[in-house]
Amino acid sequence: MASGIEKTDMMLSTEGYSWHHKDILVEEINKETANPLFFDIIESPLMVEIDGQSVPLQGYKSLVADHRKVRPDLAIEDQLIPLHIPKDGYKVIKNADIFHAAEEAIKEVDGKITSIMSLESGKKFALSVNLGNDVLKVNNDEIHAHLNFVSSHDGSLNLKAYDSTIRIVCANTLRWSLEAAGDVGFTIRHTKNAEIALQNLPELVNNILKGRTNFKEVMEYLESCK
Repeated sequence: MASGIEKTDMMLSTEGYSWHHKDILVEEINKETANPLFFDIIESPLMVEIDGQSVPLQGYKSLVADHRKVRPDLAIEDQLIPLHIPKDGYKVIKNADIFHAAEEAIKEVDGKITSIMSLESGKKFALSVNLGNDVLKVNNDEIHAHLNFVSSHDGSLNLKAYDSTIRIVCANTLRWSLEAAGDVGFTIRHTKNAEIALQNLPELVNNILKGRTNFKEVMEYLESCK
């Protein structure tokens, strides 16, 4: 497909078209509208063919994206997509689990998910959140900020949540937002403790809101200095 977009890639947005004019505009991003992005991931022992026999490769497994339940619009050959060959200790963090954790984390701060996407044939997942004060008015400047969540199923990214002035709408903005990420953030490795770590996301949101307030105060103070 054009612009490096694969057949299984999908983005939902509440703020207008922005993803090569291929995103789907919805009034609200919730578990129903975002369901097409919540594909299953099949974990299987890794088998190799040696002298005509299938032999398991000890210590490794294969991950395959299974879109059959959530993307009936796809052709049969596009519904099962290989993702990664990690070691056995690799923990899959499902897109649905990240979405649920983000929803829970922003309940108390009037947050709203404004974009959500699956990229690179399911290998990347991202969403951006408006925390209710995404436009910071500092002196005469308006600074737009979002809370971004990014993760991968191919070993290229840990699950990260961080404040950013870049709203993710495609693979390029995902990369740019990571390159420009500040110190206030949260990283979860794909290990057995991933579910426990996800429970700390509400604390992250509070830290980000405090950081924005401090930033505004510091910039206003600097503006007052001769």
